[in-house]
Amino acid sequence: MKVKDRWRYLLVCIHVGGAGVTREALCSAIINGLHSLYGDWGLSRSKLLFFDYNPKKSLLVLRCAHKSILMVRAAIAMVYNIEGGKALLHVKKITGTLKKARKILEENN
Repeated sequence: MKVKDRWRYLLVCIHVGGAGVTREALCSAIINGLHSLYGDWGLSRSKLLFFDYNPKKSLLVLRCAHKSILMVRAAIAMVYNIEGGKALLHVKKITGTLKKARKILEENN
Protein backbone atom coordinates (compact mmCIF):
# COMPACT_ATOMS: atom_id res chain seq x y z
CA MET A 1 0.00 0.00 0.00
CA LYS A 2 1.41 3.36 -1.04
CA VAL A 3 1.43 6.05 1.63
CA LYS A 4 0.35 9.53 0.55
CA ASP A 5 3.18 12.04 0.40
CA ARG A 6 3.20 14.81 2.99
CA TRP A 7 4.39 18.20 1.78
CA ARG A 8 5.85 21.30 3.35
CA TYR A 9 5.89 24.69 1.68
CA LEU A 10 8.91 26.89 2.29
CA LEU A 11 9.01 30.65 1.88
CA VAL A 12 12.55 31.53 0.89
CA CYS A 13 13.84 35.08 1.31
CA ILE A 14 16.39 36.20 -1.28
CA HIS A 15 19.01 38.91 -0.77
CA VAL A 16 20.96 39.63 -3.95
CA GLY A 17 23.70 42.18 -4.43
CA GLY A 18 23.01 44.26 -7.54
CA ALA A 19 20.13 43.74 -9.95
CA GLY A 20 17.19 41.40 -9.38
CA VAL A 21 17.34 37.71 -10.18
CA THR A 22 15.11 35.66 -12.46
CA ARG A 23 12.99 32.77 -11.25
CA GLU A 24 14.82 30.31 -13.49
CA ALA A 25 18.25 31.31 -12.18
CA LEU A 26 17.03 31.08 -8.59
CA CYS A 27 15.50 27.63 -9.06
CA SER A 28 18.61 26.43 -10.86
CA ALA A 29 20.85 27.65 -8.03
CA ILE A 30 18.79 25.82 -5.38
CA ILE A 31 18.68 22.60 -7.43
CA ASN A 32 22.42 22.76 -8.07
CA GLY A 33 23.09 23.33 -4.36
CA LEU A 34 20.95 20.35 -3.38
CA HIS A 35 22.61 18.19 -6.02
CA SER A 36 26.12 19.19 -4.95
CA LEU A 37 25.39 18.43 -1.28
CA TYR A 38 23.34 15.23 -1.57
CA GLY A 39 23.65 14.06 -5.19
CA ASP A 40 20.90 12.41 -7.20
CA TRP A 41 19.60 10.61 -4.12
CA GLY A 42 18.91 13.84 -2.23
CA LEU A 43 17.48 15.57 -5.26
CA SER A 44 14.99 12.78 -5.93
CA ARG A 45 14.10 12.33 -2.26
CA SER A 46 13.31 16.02 -1.74
CA LYS A 47 10.76 16.12 -4.62
CA LEU A 48 11.25 19.87 -5.07
CA LEU A 49 8.61 21.88 -6.89
CA PHE A 50 8.74 25.66 -7.30
CA PHE A 51 5.47 27.59 -7.14
CA ASP A 52 5.46 31.36 -6.82
CA TYR A 53 8.15 34.01 -6.99
CA ASN A 54 7.63 37.65 -6.05
CA PRO A 55 10.65 39.66 -7.26
CA LYS A 56 9.45 42.87 -5.58
CA LYS A 57 9.44 41.25 -2.14
CA SER A 58 12.24 38.80 -3.02
CA LEU A 59 10.26 35.78 -1.82
CA LEU A 60 9.96 32.33 -3.36
CA VAL A 61 7.50 29.55 -2.48
CA LEU A 62 8.66 25.99 -3.00
CA ARG A 63 7.37 22.57 -2.00
CA CYS A 64 9.35 19.62 -0.68
CA ALA A 65 8.70 16.31 1.03
CA HIS A 66 8.35 16.69 4.80
CA LYS A 67 11.16 14.21 5.49
CA SER A 68 13.65 16.25 3.49
CA ILE A 69 13.14 19.70 5.03
CA LEU A 70 16.56 19.68 6.68
CA MET A 71 18.30 18.75 3.43
CA VAL A 72 16.50 21.48 1.48
CA ARG A 73 17.21 24.11 4.13
CA ALA A 74 20.90 23.19 4.08
CA ALA A 75 20.98 23.44 0.29
CA ILE A 76 19.25 26.84 0.39
CA ALA A 77 21.75 28.12 2.94
CA MET A 78 24.65 26.95 0.76
CA VAL A 79 23.64 29.15 -2.21
CA TYR A 80 25.98 32.13 -2.30
CA ASN A 81 26.16 32.98 -6.00
CA ILE A 82 23.31 33.56 -8.48
CA GLU A 83 24.03 34.72 -12.03
CA GLY A 84 27.52 35.84 -11.05
CA GLY A 85 26.34 38.07 -8.18
CA LYS A 86 26.57 37.51 -4.46
CA ALA A 87 23.41 36.13 -2.90
CA LEU A 88 22.06 35.12 0.49
CA LEU A 89 19.04 32.84 0.83
CA HIS A 90 17.24 31.79 3.98
CA VAL A 91 13.93 30.17 4.89
CA LYS A 92 11.50 32.73 6.26
CA LYS A 93 8.61 30.39 7.06
CA ILE A 94 7.52 26.77 6.66
CA THR A 95 3.83 26.01 6.22
CA GLY A 96 1.75 22.90 5.69
CA THR A 97 -0.52 24.28 2.97
CA LEU A 98 0.03 26.16 -0.26
CA LYS A 99 -2.88 28.45 0.58
CA LYS A 100 -1.15 29.70 3.74
CA ALA A 101 2.17 30.11 1.92
CA ARG A 102 0.54 32.22 -0.80
CA LYS A 103 -1.25 34.28 1.84
CA ILE A 104 2.07 35.10 3.54
CA LEU A 105 3.59 35.87 0.14
CA GLU A 106 0.85 38.40 -0.63
CA GLU A 107 1.01 40.18 2.74
CA ASN A 108 2.52 43.66 2.76
CA ASN A 109 5.30 42.92 5.30
